Amino acid sequence: MFTFWYEGWEAEGVMRYLTPTECERLQGLPEGWTAYGHEGRTISTGARCKALGNAIALPCAEHIMAGIKCNAALYSRRKKHFIFDSINTITAPS
Repeated sequence: MFTFWYEGWEAEGVMRYLTPTECERLQGLPEGWTAYGHEGRTISTGARCKALGNAIALPCAEHIMAGIKCNAALYSRRKKHFIFDSINTITAPS
């Protein structure tokens, strides 16, 4: 659901549902990405919007994965300076 009002009360605004294409754009997917199922059948508008609403946005996922990649690279450069003890916590060598 999308609502819009400009310089007025909420009751004076407009309320409407987003189209599947708008939902795909908000999630960072190409237009028509959810139009067809795995068997080539057309997916209903409601099912497409529900699936897109339950999905994670691609730009968000890419940002998280880039952070993990950066931290993993940083850890791999530093791991020779640390050892793991018996309970899998990182401790500095003494």
